[in-house]
Amino acid sequence: MLYVLIKSTINNVFVIVLNKKQRVLVVKTPGALGFSGPKRKTPYAAEVLGRRISLGLMKKNIKKIEIILRTPLNKVTKAVLKGLRSNSKIRLARIRERIALAHNGIRARKARRL
Repeated sequence: MLYVLIKSTINNVFVIVLNKKQRVLVVKTPGALGFSGPKRKTPYAAEVLGRRISLGLMKKNIKKIEIILRTPLNKVTKAVLKGLRSNSKIRLARIRERIALAHNGIRARKARRL
């Protein structure tokens, strides 16, 4: 079983395939597929990215994957999931959200001196 990590930023989407030991096997972005500028963040580009990843996994004879979301679920991450599910031979074992939480809040303002 492999892990597929999905991270969505303001301008891009990253899909990272990890093995059981958490070593990176593949990193794909819509920019690597030919999308440029504002088209990289569209749900269509994310779905094409998901389909391309699923085809690569199918060629390597992978049948089971686990999804790890690094950002909250939105249109773009749903589109990546839709693209990954387009291949019926690959089964999604589990979808987890592993969102980074602030541990001590933001830095306090500088004290005002009079």
